Amino acid sequence: MHHIEKYIESLNEYTKHNLTQRNANPNSYKIFALNCIQKFLDNIQREEYDIAPQKDVKRLILPDDKPRLKKKLYDQIDYIPDYVLEQLMNNIDRLHEEVKPVVLIMLYTGLRISDTLSLKQDYLVKLDGKFWVEADIEKNM
Repeated sequence: MHHIEKYIESLNEYTKHNLTQRNANPNSYKIFALNCIQKFLDNIQREEYDIAPQKDVKRLILPDDKPRLKKKLYDQIDYIPDYVLEQLMNNIDRLHEEVKPVVLIMLYTGLRISDTLSLKQDYLVKLDGKFWVEADIEKNM
């Protein structure tokens, strides 16, 4: 228990002093790090390794140890987070057959979902033997 408390303290210090980039998200970093540690401890405990903690992992890293992420307002969301994209790609086969092409077009073109859904068939053009999506979409930055 003491080791986990020390790790959380050092994680807080690390994110405070080292994640200084403008787009850095210290809370996301902390959640990711704690999730990794929790998975590792859970795995070694389940496999009954000698180094596994004696206490149940759920009692070592509590939900309150992980910071809460602030949700952005709908009009503030400007991109799909990497972890969502990764989940989409890892589970693309589980999507409904009608949804797959929409998700793939969105991922490969970089278009927003609303722009992807508003594409018309004549936006698909063939140039030099390859198909391209040609759309006149206005972006607000």
